[in-house]
Amino acid sequence: MNQETTSSVGASEFSAENMDRFFGRLDEKVRKSPREAVLIAFLAGALLQVFAIRHLVLTAARVILWLATPVLFVFTAWRLFQLGNSDGNLSRFFGSKRQ
Repeated sequence: MNQETTSSVGASEFSAENMDRFFGRLDEKVRKSPREAVLIAFLAGALLQVFAIRHLVLTAARVILWLATPVLFVFTAWRLFQLGNSDGNLSRFFGSKRQ
């Protein structure tokens, strides 16, 4: 096949006439077995819901992990500041003893 034939086949696949035929066949199939169509629609909706929730959970986990390091750093600095202010020095943490 040459380039012109390939591009013309690709362009005619989505013509209005082909789309009408596709939806006509789909309509007939739904009329013949509505139970199957409802089941497929339900499963498709459930899959879309699961993927949407999975995306939200993954995004929340990324944000939490991204914020964990700065939050822990600030918390640790604050606790050291509080302990240092209670008796005026942090020598008990760093091993230098006054005599």
